[in-house]
Amino acid sequence: MVVFPAILINAFLFIAFVVSAADVPPTILTNGRGAICRWVPNYAHNNTDSYIRLLVDDSIAAHKIPGLIFRYQDIVNFTSIPTIETFEKLYSLNKTELYEEMLGEDGQFSLDTYEGHSVDDSMLWSGIIDNDITFSIPVSGMYCVYIAPSSTISSGYRLPIEIGKRYGSLNYIRYLRYKSLKWVTVLSVSFFAMGNYYIPGFKSGPQSLTSVQAVTRTLVTLISLPFITKSVLELVYLSIRNNYYATYQTSPLLVNLKLISKFTDYFHSAFTSYAVLLFSMGFGVVYYYHDNLVNFRKLPSGLFRKATALLAIQVVIILLYVYCQKQHDQFIEYSGPSLLMLLSAVILNALWTLFSIIWLATSVLFVSKTKKRISALSTKLDMKSTSETYSAFKKSVVTMWVLPIIIRTVCHVATFVWKAIYLYAKVVDEDTVDTNPELSIHEFKQESVTQMRNEVISNQIGALKDIWMNWLCIVSTLTVVVIIWVKSSKVLEIKHKNT
Repeated sequence: MVVFPAILINAFLFIAFVVSAADVPPTILTNGRGAICRWVPNYAHNNTDSYIRLLVDDSIAAHKIPGLIFRYQDIVNFTSIPTIETFEKLYSLNKTELYEEMLGEDGQFSLDTYEGHSVDDSMLWSGIIDNDITFSIPVSGMYCVYIAPSSTISSGYRLPIEIGKRYGSLNYIRYLRYKSLKWVTVLSVSFFAMGNYYIPGFKSGPQSLTSVQAVTRTLVTLISLPFITKSVLELVYLSIRNNYYATYQTSPLLVNLKLISKFTDYFHSAFTSYAVLLFSMGFGVVYYYHDNLVNFRKLPSGLFRKATALLAIQVVIILLYVYCQKQHDQFIEYSGPSLLMLLSAVILNALWTLFSIIWLATSVLFVSKTKKRISALSTKLDMKSTSETYSAFKKSVVTMWVLPIIIRTVCHVATFVWKAIYLYAKVVDEDTVDTNPELSIHEFKQESVTQMRNEVISNQIGALKDIWMNWLCIVSTLTVVVIIWVKSSKVLEIKHKNT
């Protein structure tokens, strides 16, 4: 369950949109963006599925722009081809210096290699971009496209780059998330169905509603449904993005779907805080939807209004965030985040953090009040029932606070160790293979390749960790809470039989 730890974590994640766009930028080269690097997998049984295609119209072909497509790890073999970091820096600030370094006398990319190094011709393409260029990917890897347009070309030109993969147009990290979301959605729906219809101890009829049934239906419904909804919406967005649009394409539909998906993501976090607050108020424990029950009273309207008011205010904050996100996405490609955007992000982040504290404080406050309300029910319930209800409630609250912290800590530590072991092995392997101390720039290139590979691996592991960790927090916490109430119900049943 995403409870208090997740509330606080999301508060710090809320500012992330000022440094990255909501969606992966389209693969289009412009006067301000002269290079693109993407991980492209290749499946040996069908090489035609993996390719990089430069889509050239007459306006681009007329300018005879030099181009280069290559596997990034081969950059350590070239004497003149700069790293992606150097290329991007000089491309926007000093094209003259950049071109003097990497272009030969013929105006095309210089492919000279260090002594003792070579590059397989099948691993690259270099030439003049005067028509559509299709480069088949020979092996999986990180591939880059560099261009070197003349300074006389109009600044408004656009060169679309289509990156083809067997599974679709998503980048590999998003595709891993897309595959995981399919399983997460199926498992979440199954868990929701089991929680509402197959928990032992359920009886038919509202009058015979048990504590197990009330708590299970309350928490499983209020927590699982929003999570399923946000997962389905993100799955729809990623499915459309993957199957119906090329990597260089975008549309208002995609933009709006992404914003809706982002809204439901943050709304799920806020609604989970809302559900936990209702539980802390006694909803599902001493209160329920209506008052025609033997062991439950109807949730007081005053409590419901207070909790709902907090949720409504936070929804307004989320809507403001979505609006800022949309404005950010419209201008980030051209001018970067403005001071106003950064200031708006700081203010919204402060409000989000404030509400995280409010949710936490009010939940803690109402936990103590609910304990008193359980004791006050002794007029309707015998003391044994009151004692067991109080014990189960206390254990449930502790579980919702502590278990997500434990799960997240274990997941973070496990992924850190996994990354450390894997990346260390790779670094050791590279150090033994490449010991050429010829130039410091050569070592810098090797470091750039290592950093890019490490970033890809870290992002892949992170994409899998985040989605499965969140699902595991929800399922594990709800399962433990239900077990607590089932066990409490059975203990109470045994005590009644013995009296």
